[in-house]
Amino acid sequence: MFQDAGLPFPTAGWTWQDMENDAKALTKGAGTPTGVYGLSVSADLSRWGAFLIADGGSVLNQSGTQAVFNNQAGVDSLNFYTGFVTTAHSGVMPTTVGASWNGDAFGKQRVAMCVEGGWLIPYLAESYPNVQYGIAPLPVAPTGKTADLNYTNAWAAYSGTKYPDAAWELVKYMTGSTVQLSQLNDGFALPTLKSLANAPYFSQNPGFKVLEDEAQNSYADYYGPQDQAIHTYVANAIQAVLLGKATVQNALNQAAQEVDNQLQGG
Repeated sequence: MFQDAGLPFPTAGWTWQDMENDAKALTKGAGTPTGVYGLSVSADLSRWGAFLIADGGSVLNQSGTQAVFNNQAGVDSLNFYTGFVTTAHSGVMPTTVGASWNGDAFGKQRVAMCVEGGWLIPYLAESYPNVQYGIAPLPVAPTGKTADLNYTNAWAAYSGTKYPDAAWELVKYMTGSTVQLSQLNDGFALPTLKSLANAPYFSQNPGFKVLEDEAQNSYADYYGPQDQAIHTYVANAIQAVLLGKATVQNALNQAAQEVDNQLQGG
C-alpha cells in the first residue's frame, strides 16, 4: 500500500505530522464496503497511552493517587489519536470494517497501519501469511519525544512456601537466558536480559529488532492495584470520543473523575 501510494516506509524519526500525512494518502474509498483506511484506531489506553506519554503527559501523578491524563497533553494527544477517525477520516475502528481488533483489520488489509506489539508477528504468520508488512517505531510527538508501552510477564513464589530454595531455583531458571531465548525464538516476548540483545533471532527478524531497540523509550502499561478499572474508564472515554458522543476534554474529565473515585475507594 505504501508503494502504491508512492510513500517512503516509516523509519525512526518520522513524526506525528508524517503519520497524519501518510494515513491520508493511504486512505482509499473510505465509507465503502471495500474501503481501505490509513490507520486502525482502537479505544484503548494501551494504544493511546504511548502518544499521551510522548506528548509529555502521564496517566497518574507521581504518587499514583490522582488521574492527570485530562490535562493539556492528554487533550492534545487524544485529539491527535482520535482525529484520524473523527475529523480526517483517514482512520477507522476495527469493528467498523468487520474486524475484531487492530491486527485483524491489518490482516484483512482494510488498514495500512496499526499500532501493535510483537504478538502481531506470529498472528499474521498464522492467520494472514500472505500479507507483506514492515515494522517501524511510533512517531515522534511535537515535544520531540517518542514513547512506547511495555507489557510484562513475571514469575513469583509464595512467601510462605515450604520449599523456598526450590521455588527460587525455578524462578531463576524461568527468568534465565535459556527460557528467555526460547520465548524470543517463538516470537512470544522480548528478553529482559541485556546479554540477549544481540541474539541471532534479531538479525533473522529485523522487524523484531525495531521493537527491542525501542525498549529504551518504553514505559510500563500498569497503574497499580486499580489498573483494570483505569484501563476500562479511559477506554470508555476514548470510545465516546470516537463515536462522537463527547468532546475530548469532557470525556477525559469524566474518566479522570471516575479514576479518582476508584483510587480513593469511592
